[in-house]
Amino acid sequence: MPKIIISFCIPTYHRGEFLYNTINHILMCKSNEIEIIVSDNASPDNTEELMKKIDDSRVKYYRRSKNLGYDLNLINCIRKATGEYLFFLSDDDIVELKEIPWLIDIIKNKKNITQILGSVGDNRKDFKKVYIDLPDKYYKAGHDSLVNLYFKKTYLAGTILKKESLDLIQAKKYAGIIYMQHVLGFQAMFVGDTLTTSRILASIPPNPPDSRLTMNKNYCANKLYYHHLSRISQWEDKIRLISEILINYPESRKLILEVCVKVMAANMAKVFIFHPNDFIKIIPVFLKNKHLIFSISFYKTFYKNSRSKFISKYIRRKKMT
Repeated sequence: MPKIIISFCIPTYHRGEFLYNTINHILMCKSNEIEIIVSDNASPDNTEELMKKIDDSRVKYYRRSKNLGYDLNLINCIRKATGEYLFFLSDDDIVELKEIPWLIDIIKNKKNITQILGSVGDNRKDFKKVYIDLPDKYYKAGHDSLVNLYFKKTYLAGTILKKESLDLIQAKKYAGIIYMQHVLGFQAMFVGDTLTTSRILASIPPNPPDSRLTMNKNYCANKLYYHHLSRISQWEDKIRLISEILINYPESRKLILEVCVKVMAANMAKVFIFHPNDFIKIIPVFLKNKHLIFSISFYKTFYKNSRSKFISKYIRRKKMT
């Protein structure tokens, strides 16, 4: 039996039809060096029935008896994978099949690479054709990769990691955040080099389903990920993640935290001006975070953004009257 080079890891929930189409598209690639790992987070729809229709030994389907959240579902995908590298994919994304041979060749010939980040296409109507456009560039392990790549790619699809570079026990400690791929990406960047490519490795479909991703903190419980309070939660998680996981990379940690603190300040200013009734809910986030309280950049950015947003709000109201 040939060695599996790439495991397509697809965590899924309640998107049976999209998942079915995504898998059948990948199976058009006849390579026996790939496999597809599906971890179903106890979907209540017809996901299981549709998966039974797929007759291909390269597809491995695992159904959880209980929904444990996106992050643990992704970790379950990784545990089940047997491939040397893991290609992360949302259940509705489209893999660019013509790039699979190129990927396999890169993996076989550049053993020091632990992360490959591909550009992401966009097939939605009235959107740009490229959602994430990355350069063809090589980054060394550690500081070079960390500071240059942390904010480059937040979309799951088209992120490829070397399995042996990952520490799933450590990653599991961060269960509850929505950016588990950042935890895993950091781990890969500690161990080896990163290749970014302008090649589109995956694309958003023409009619993607609405996201069901919600937050779980008290101040934003059950809010969709793009809600203004959810954005505060996400940056709170990022600040925690960077401060803890980059403890052995102080220079990288300082530079990335500085950016995160400024973004958090801008998001808090937005809540302060446009959603004042919600602002009181996020005051504890500020008070318990030393990276915010003791940052001059936070206060400068908060003031600057509050002022500009207040003026914008005032002008908008004047136009309406």
